[in-house]
Amino acid sequence: VSDGIDDAYMRDLMVDPKHDRHGIASNLIAMITERVKGSGIKMFSVLFEPHLADFYSAAGFHVMGGGEIYFES
Repeated sequence: VSDGIDDAYMRDLMVDPKHDRHGIASNLIAMITERVKGSGIKMFSVLFEPHLADFYSAAGFHVMGGGEIYFES
């Protein structure tokens, strides 16, 4: 999701567990980040599960602390 100006956001990148460890997620992230870089977007945020921090860090992301919050209406 992007505002088309400054920011892009992604959540829940998933690969079928039968295809884990084949580089699919890494290739998808590489393609997505190249597209984001080429679009002029300045900040690309990803919401991910804590156990994936090393994966995103290896892909060039700067992992920041945070937490999950929600608003119930």
